Amino acid sequence: MFLIICSVFLLVNDPLPENKSVGIKDSKSSSTKKDRQLKKQKTKKENIQSEKNLLPPRIISSVVSPLPSEFAETSGKVDLKLKIDARGNVIKVEYINNPGPGLGPVAALKVVGLRFKPALYKGKPIASLVRYTFVFARPTPSTPNPTKETESLEEKSAIAISEVKKEDIIDVIGKRPLSSASDEVIRNRDFQLFPRKTSSDLLLLVPHLHISQHSGSGKGHQIFLRGFDAEHGQDINISFNGVGVNEPSHIHGMGYTDLHFIIPLAVKKIKVMKGPYGVRFGNFATAGSLEFFLKDRLESSFVAFEQGNFSQSTWTAAFAPKFESFDTWAILQKFSTDGFTANSSWQGIRSLYRISKGFKGGRIHLTINGYFSDWNSVDAIPARLVDNKELGFYDGIDHSDGGDSSRLSISTGFRKKEKSRKYNFNLFYLRRKSTIFTNYTYFLKNPDEGDQTRQADNRHVLGGRLEMKRYFNPALGKIIWLYGLNFRHDQIVSKLGNSEERVVHEQLIDSSGGIANSGIYSQLEFRPCKWFRTIAGLRHDYFFFDSAGWQNTYLPSGALNEKIEVEGTSFRSFFQPKLSLIFTPWKDLDIFLNSGSGFHSINYREAVLNNARDIPLAWSGEAGWRWKQGKYLNLAGSIWGTWMESEIFFDPYLGRSVDTGSSRREGVEVEMRLNLQKWLRFFADASYTRARLIESNEHIPNTPKYLFNGGFTFFHKFKNSGELISNSSLRGSFRTRYIGKRQLAAGKFSEAAFLVDLLISYKIRQYNFCLSINNLFDQQWKDSQFYYRSRAKLSEPDSGIEGYHFTAGTPFSIKLSLQIDLP
Repeated sequence: MFLIICSVFLLVNDPLPENKSVGIKDSKSSSTKKDRQLKKQKTKKENIQSEKNLLPPRIISSVVSPLPSEFAETSGKVDLKLKIDARGNVIKVEYINNPGPGLGPVAALKVVGLRFKPALYKGKPIASLVRYTFVFARPTPSTPNPTKETESLEEKSAIAISEVKKEDIIDVIGKRPLSSASDEVIRNRDFQLFPRKTSSDLLLLVPHLHISQHSGSGKGHQIFLRGFDAEHGQDINISFNGVGVNEPSHIHGMGYTDLHFIIPLAVKKIKVMKGPYGVRFGNFATAGSLEFFLKDRLESSFVAFEQGNFSQSTWTAAFAPKFESFDTWAILQKFSTDGFTANSSWQGIRSLYRISKGFKGGRIHLTINGYFSDWNSVDAIPARLVDNKELGFYDGIDHSDGGDSSRLSISTGFRKKEKSRKYNFNLFYLRRKSTIFTNYTYFLKNPDEGDQTRQADNRHVLGGRLEMKRYFNPALGKIIWLYGLNFRHDQIVSKLGNSEERVVHEQLIDSSGGIANSGIYSQLEFRPCKWFRTIAGLRHDYFFFDSAGWQNTYLPSGALNEKIEVEGTSFRSFFQPKLSLIFTPWKDLDIFLNSGSGFHSINYREAVLNNARDIPLAWSGEAGWRWKQGKYLNLAGSIWGTWMESEIFFDPYLGRSVDTGSSRREGVEVEMRLNLQKWLRFFADASYTRARLIESNEHIPNTPKYLFNGGFTFFHKFKNSGELISNSSLRGSFRTRYIGKRQLAAGKFSEAAFLVDLLISYKIRQYNFCLSINNLFDQQWKDSQFYYRSRAKLSEPDSGIEGYHFTAGTPFSIKLSLQIDLP
């Protein structure tokens, strides 16, 4: 009711411009009532851009190269928008006007060499967005503080350099307001300090997240976060460039997520939100959400080569031509490896193409993503055979396991920012196919042909999102209203069969169906004062399921119901409230109190067969804090808890959902970022999780209790140190990872692991050399670990043997790469 009343109030009131930004002054405009109100608001102490506390950036040096001969006699002015970071570097350039062919791009390239003293707020350097005029003309004597060298260069280049005035400030870029202690953004600087050659490297950058890999390198990751064994994505909402990656009702399990299509070099940032507190996220956002964002432009075209042990090979070519009116780039990547386990391999190709066009306050884009791979692997092997020396640590039993995966997505999007509102729209089409061959129990169920299964999923997906954010400044305080809708429709063909050497001899599931999901959401953020804000949201999701076909279903007793017709339709509908309270008792300290609910959907066949089965909700709460001490120390911590109405997961072999009852999870997370020197940083993330089933009070299987990730990163740029290393840079990281014991079935525990990784990168001119080492000390460790009954050979009892099973973790792995930037 609160949201409805506030929404009506906001709709009948005209929004005022957001008081966060300072516009470019126009002396000719007359003063209106709204202008006077805005002027009064700018005098408040909390206004970060007040005249009293803000000093504009100032040019301190420039690197000016001669203009191309065709522009030597050109005259004119190009208005540019420069993004200047807190160190005074120009990191982004956009031209507002273009008086002649080619002038805009030339001006944009020239100002990249400018060096600024950054904007200051209360004496501290901050990032800023400024308007800057580039003049194609003979320099005048008014050029400030010129040296003889600078004068001669300016005369040859026909460039006039001027100072930036306070009225040229468009915006001051402060820290992004957070909604929880675990809400953060992983940006390009973090990428550069760690290896980011694969999607696994990107996931390892997320604090308190652990990944595991079994059934081959090409299969989707098993993801662990906040006490959830997310079963390849079941409890983590993941999107890439606005395209939902989780696959509802996948034959292998709910929310199956294959991230191997990602080319990390094209990723600009990752937004992380743990817990179900974001109103924008619906299905699968129980443990949290990850959003991958692509770059609008690449710095340059390049080629890259990577080689490593186990015949690892990756070839990458990026093409980024410079056009005046739009940005475009394309990347093609081919990869292959023989793998480190017996008779394993993985090879494939990735491609990305993006074209976008910026305009005043907005940008529109079209992105095409293609991917195909196939792999061979060994599945989890019995530890008893390794202990008896009957199998090697990296050996396998069924060497025909593996699969193939393909993906084609086409997406378009539009975003625009005005003074009082923001728009965001995206639409995508996805074609996805995957086939997975697995054999967990070997000869337990089928002594003659073996227990291998073939899981095939073929789908077409259409989805999108439309949302708006509006800003209001009533007398009581600032209000931000976010509202929108998202939709997705999956049309699916699912097949499951028993196979031998990848040849199906018995079909278990043959069905087709669809899941249509639409969600509407609204959220109000109210900031009555500078030390407190509240965020209240409500989301409603609607699901429509339809199914045609049949399946064999194993009952809980173990009896088999053969060829049950799965025909019909079904629907589900429910609300999810969200609430956050954020306190800032003093500068640089935020205290968060969050609560909300999330969910993951059920299989479409299960929804049709069992209309009484509801989609279970997860209810979560969190208390956390984040404290920043200048630019040297950043600390964060949280205590959280999640109650799940019902732990439901889909078992592909049984052909039905398994319900283990309600559950609860509690945990503690801490993270620290410490700048020891300008060139050296220390980081550490640690978490403790307790996860239990309520009815039985047993541990939830496969939940890591302790996780730790920590180490050092360094970066040094060489300047004026001789011709050989001048303007070159050295960066690297030394990272340790600890994965604690996990509770398995029957009261058993997995083994812990402690790993060390190393990255060293050196860049000089257009050449970038990189050395990446995983598992530096070559620890023999177990990655995926399970406890169940299997029959590994026919000489074992017909009923099988209960015991530990595991997939081997990556041994010492070294990669050498070279990237060459092209002119």
